[in-house]
Amino acid sequence: MDLNMIITWEQISNFLLYLVTTLGLIGAGLGIFLIITPYKEMKLIKEGASPDITKANAGLASAHDLGGKMIGLCVVLASAIYHSANLVELLLWGLVAIAAQIITYYLFGWITPFKVAKEIQMGNVSVAILGSRLSVGCSLIIAALIS
Repeated sequence: MDLNMIITWEQISNFLLYLVTTLGLIGAGLGIFLIITPYKEMKLIKEGASPDITKANAGLASAHDLGGKMIGLCVVLASAIYHSANLVELLLWGLVAIAAQIITYYLFGWITPFKVAKEIQMGNVSVAILGSRLSVGCSLIIAALIS
């Protein structure tokens, strides 16, 4: 058996430290998004099973929007993990990445000729999908900038 192929306890503990740190950063990023958005995503998502088409669409729109933010956070954090030499660097890059995603969220609201939050609450799935894709697209650029 090749000794280079054996996973050591040090590698496992390092994996677990990075995993817990990254999950904490994802939780913090999503928590910030849940606080700064003027509507309650989880409430809208829960009400998405309603027979009321407006509530159903609002739930779908909210799920798209929040899902895009989460994917965006995961993409930038994956890059932060890859480029970090240690846990402190991961935390710093993770915080920079979260801040950049939040700035992206506010820029989207600022550059559109309509109120994004209002449109999502009204069930405009198209706006939510656009916001979702913007989050993911910008996260790819942000991820490439992390080095």
